[in-house]
Amino acid sequence: MDDRKPNIRIMQTQITPEIRVSTAGIFYDEQWGERFQYETWCFSDDPRQKDLQIIHGSNSSVCFYLLKKSIKIHRYISNNLKRKLSIE
Repeated sequence: MDDRKPNIRIMQTQITPEIRVSTAGIFYDEQWGERFQYETWCFSDDPRQKDLQIIHGSNSSVCFYLLKKSIKIHRYISNNLKRKLSIE
């Protein structure tokens, strides 16, 4: 029986056809325990922007504080990329 918990898809924002920002709570089951790690990735095939990852924190269960923090940072990154690339 697989007791693996599902990952939590929090937000996704398509900035351009080549740049996407994705935020999720990723479930890890490792030898020292289970945890959700909250992270934001910027995936980019555009030479103006490098890929980046920001880890917001982790907790042994779903954490409302880290969920709110992840959403806030996702919006900052997305809005700043739109401004940087003169979108909107």
